[in-house]
Amino acid sequence: MKASWFVTLALAAIVAVFSGCQAPIGADRVSPRAAYKQVTINALRTGKPSSDTLSVLHRYGLSELAKERPDEAVVRLHEKVVAMQDRTLFFALAELSYAAGQPVVIQFTPHLIPVNRGILSTIYLAPHKHFGSALEMNTLADQIGACYAAAYGREPFVRLLEGKALPDTKNVNGTNVIEIAWRLDLRTGRLIVMSAEDNLVKGASGQAVQCLNILCAFDETTGLI
Repeated sequence: MKASWFVTLALAAIVAVFSGCQAPIGADRVSPRAAYKQVTINALRTGKPSSDTLSVLHRYGLSELAKERPDEAVVRLHEKVVAMQDRTLFFALAELSYAAGQPVVIQFTPHLIPVNRGILSTIYLAPHKHFGSALEMNTLADQIGACYAAAYGREPFVRLLEGKALPDTKNVNGTNVIEIAWRLDLRTGRLIVMSAEDNLVKGASGQAVQCLNILCAFDETTGLI
């Protein structure tokens, strides 16, 4: 419940900041939802749709229709989005897109970590290979997992998390270990990489000992496990 309220308030704050760019409310102002439809239609007509728009069109099987009849495709798209996805997010996007004059994509990850040591990072990347369906996403996820396993699978202080597990500072507190996990976001087409480490060990003293071990040809884990 707290996280849900936090996300809602944060989105409201973003909308409030952008609202200063909007035209005054009056008889000549269209609704944000209608404006969001129009900027999406204009983007398709000019051949410059956002990656988010392309991904959602592909997911709902509207890609070909968008090429031939963008107006009809966008109407059908927005009907599906409002019916199936988070309405709070949709209307926040509508407000921001109305203010910016073009479709806006939000990638928002709240963090709440009441700790006195540790680093939790969230990194957003745009894969070179676009994915617009669950099948393509799962295929790419397998490739990413294979890359991480090849690079770090045998590293003694790198913990690659699988399944639903996510990095947590409490799991690495007082250790020289870094936890790494990743997710693909079908809505935005982005790769999200998350990690957690102890900034006092892995981030400083432990890393120094590890480097010394390698330099002196000691076992890499000496004094660290």
